[in-house]
Amino acid sequence: MEKNAITISKLLGNDFKINISRSVTVNELDLYTSRLAYYLAERWSELNDLEFEHAKEAVLASFDSKITDWHDVKKEK
Repeated sequence: MEKNAITISKLLGNDFKINISRSVTVNELDLYTSRLAYYLAERWSELNDLEFEHAKEAVLASFDSKITDWHDVKKEK
């Protein structure tokens, strides 16, 4: 795995930029995505005083909703 395979930069407001190196493999993407989802659920749980399982479901629902929204917007362009 390379050191900066994936970088996330916060921009203004709610905007951010994600850069994924072309050398990243499918297995690495699976690992990175799973690990990110885990840490997001953990943080969501802390911020909203929820059981981890409920926070995990909220993160997964958010992923599903946002991915669909972004895909639809991209198709419209």
